[in-house]
Amino acid sequence: MPIIAKDEKTFETPKPGLHQAVCSIVEDVGYQEREFNGHVDYARQVIMLWELKSESTRGSRFQVSRFYTLSLNEKANLRKDLEAWLGRSLTSDEIDKGFDVAGLRGKNCMLNIKVEEKNGKLRAGIAGISPLMDGMAEIKSLIEFTPEWIEKIKARGLDKKPEAAPQSKHEAGEDGLPF
Repeated sequence: MPIIAKDEKTFETPKPGLHQAVCSIVEDVGYQEREFNGHVDYARQVIMLWELKSESTRGSRFQVSRFYTLSLNEKANLRKDLEAWLGRSLTSDEIDKGFDVAGLRGKNCMLNIKVEEKNGKLRAGIAGISPLMDGMAEIKSLIEFTPEWIEKIKARGLDKKPEAAPQSKHEAGEDGLPF
């Protein structure tokens, strides 16, 4: 009897809208390379992964994640999301001394999930974050270990920011040309 393997075209996503979630993973992935308009830079990043209370048709909880630059600058997405999650502005002491994002593991929140198509596949993303609504019972994380895909990203990370990061993906030769 044949056993047929196919490219899985469908990827189940949660319904768009508000979902109760628990922060299951907060992982420092080191300095990661990023590119914008041909300029290469390195930023220390962290990945946060949440489990949603809602379950897929397979009976497992949906998971969503987000990369953050590890910064509390007023324009940083991490700071914006922390303040939205906490329901308050960060204190000057938290900004000056730093905020331990690892302490968010196990904390519940509400995530506004958006679903959009990327590269022909539906993907769930986080449109917003807010505190858990009053009276809601917290959920516990079911994740027991860091997923392999996060470990792979972490393995690519650098322990420290390179002093002289290349300015583009193509190293310039002696004459300044990239070939």
